[in-house]
Amino acid sequence: MTWLLASILVLGPVASGQPAGAASAGAGPDDSLPMHTLYYVLNAGGDAADGGAVGTLSSSCVGQFSDSDVVGFRPGFDASAVKIHGSTEFCALVGNPEADGDFGQIHGGDIDALGVRRPGQGHFRVQTERLVFSVEHSWGSSYPLVPVEYVGTLDGSLFSLGRQPDGTLKIEFFLTEALLIQALGQQPMGPEGDPPMVDVDAFVQDFAGNVYLSFRHDELVGGTLLADDGVVCLPRTDFITDAMGNVGWTLPGSAVIVLDKPAVDALVAAAGLVTQAGSSIGSVVDLQALALDPAGGQFTPVQPVPGMPDGLPNLLFNGQSLGATILTTRDGGRIANLGGHALGKSPANGAVLGLDPVTSVGATSDLNGLLVANSDRHQLMVDVDQLTVDHDGELGFVLANFSPDSWAWILVAATLPAWGAGLTAVPSETGSPYPWLLVPAPSVQWPVPIGPGGRARVTIPLDMAPDESFWVVLQAYEVGSGELSAPASIWCPWP
Repeated sequence: MTWLLASILVLGPVASGQPAGAASAGAGPDDSLPMHTLYYVLNAGGDAADGGAVGTLSSSCVGQFSDSDVVGFRPGFDASAVKIHGSTEFCALVGNPEADGDFGQIHGGDIDALGVRRPGQGHFRVQTERLVFSVEHSWGSSYPLVPVEYVGTLDGSLFSLGRQPDGTLKIEFFLTEALLIQALGQQPMGPEGDPPMVDVDAFVQDFAGNVYLSFRHDELVGGTLLADDGVVCLPRTDFITDAMGNVGWTLPGSAVIVLDKPAVDALVAAAGLVTQAGSSIGSVVDLQALALDPAGGQFTPVQPVPGMPDGLPNLLFNGQSLGATILTTRDGGRIANLGGHALGKSPANGAVLGLDPVTSVGATSDLNGLLVANSDRHQLMVDVDQLTVDHDGELGFVLANFSPDSWAWILVAATLPAWGAGLTAVPSETGSPYPWLLVPAPSVQWPVPIGPGGRARVTIPLDMAPDESFWVVLQAYEVGSGELSAPASIWCPWP
């Protein structure tokens, strides 16, 4: 059974442009102007500095961050951080590979690592398909030491998430756990016949193609035990990639320790950080996030890396004891800067990362992922905001990161839980990385105006009150730019 929502329209007119009498879509930011944006994942969640307001409307989940959300912030430009990838999007893109009717499962739990393939020097639009993730828990049909693509991922694998042109799930592996174990020089099978398991905690790839990693637990690297606050490098000379930059083979035992615990402790101590209580911070405890320092320069690793005789590019990092303060290997260790703006303060309170230092646990939360990119605009996103389903039959949600003062069409499908084994879709003709979702047939709401902040709150009435819990799948189309948003999958409990 399917409930089609009110104001049902034919899908065809969506691609034809703005509605009659509608204002022209705003041009939005100039995509030709590079701008460093900080992207990160909080370890314990938090709130935006503006309290998550949507225009003048308060209490929006767009500004409430969990440990499975990617957040974007431009120091000196943005007033607060904004969500650019949420758990509802992750769920909708993955669908229901277990075929158990649960389309809201956050596969893999927390995001553990964040980055991009071959970062390059150019300016690009940050979208989910370009991001590389690692997650806290293995999920799906994933098995150690099987370097093939499968439905699911291991917690030691790095991957991107998207949809094939036919709408089916696409998990593209940048580096599998099996190939990582091979590069670390660990034995394929342990003394009791158990395969080794590695949990990636931080990832970044430099412009030369070298890959840097840190781990959740202490790991053997070429027979040497590396603490979980150390960093290894997989030299670009010692692995083979395909045309997309994905690693297809690693030289056994090729990983190099570039920062060990004493080296990282020295960097932290040099930064002179203190806790809220005023005591000195002399260790990162567990390094959980890495990124390239756009200020450039090099640091000297504890072990030389082939092909890099002059040193390695400076890295940004964060960890368990640092709160919302980002450090750099530059100058022997100090608080990092982005565009002349400090990425932390001592003691940390989160304000310099666009977080609310008063009401948010993000005031002291450390980071699980970190990325700096030349980007001045985030991907389009739909998210849930104070979802209500009552006898009046009304759904509420938010559009975010759209062009200011533009228009958007809303595509919505509401169904019972037993709606099949996964999302179905058709390819988009707009050039967006997301397909049109047809689940099983969307309703289309009349275009809604987007506010000057690129956000809008939308309420849509159901054409009948539900009599049991159901799922809603949302997607938006920006008139003018022709871009589709990421889809969002939301569970609506009833009553």
